[in-house]
Amino acid sequence: MSQETLLGVVICLPPPDAHFQPIPVGCIDLDRLKPDVAHHRHADIGVQILKPYHGQGYGSEAIRWVLQWAFQSGGLHRVGVRAFSYNEGAVRLYERLGFKREGVSREYLWFQGKWWDDVQLGMLECEWREMNEKTRMQ
Repeated sequence: MSQETLLGVVICLPPPDAHFQPIPVGCIDLDRLKPDVAHHRHADIGVQILKPYHGQGYGSEAIRWVLQWAFQSGGLHRVGVRAFSYNEGAVRLYERLGFKREGVSREYLWFQGKWWDDVQLGMLECEWREMNEKTRMQ
């Protein structure tokens, strides 16, 4: 993973007590740009949360953390994320977190006997900073 990503993190819950290991519930990464385009300063998020942990806020927390890292430490200008149209919950989550729809590749994926769109969303550093400033003011 370290060869292919700018940042890769396993998302874990704390152990139930000191004698146990943390409980992995998913992973999140930022893809690494090829050296010839790195000056564009953008990356895409990949996030996977294990099904039993969906809807509990772990994905939201991880995405917020990655965005903070990307814009404050990683020097990125833009962060993108994608979802297939059958995953309406993911698209709503990304929009709720401040991502803007940027495009759709129609009928991109054949899955369970049907064609699905690939929805692309993005966030710029200035949008992230403005959103954080509003949150801080409230």
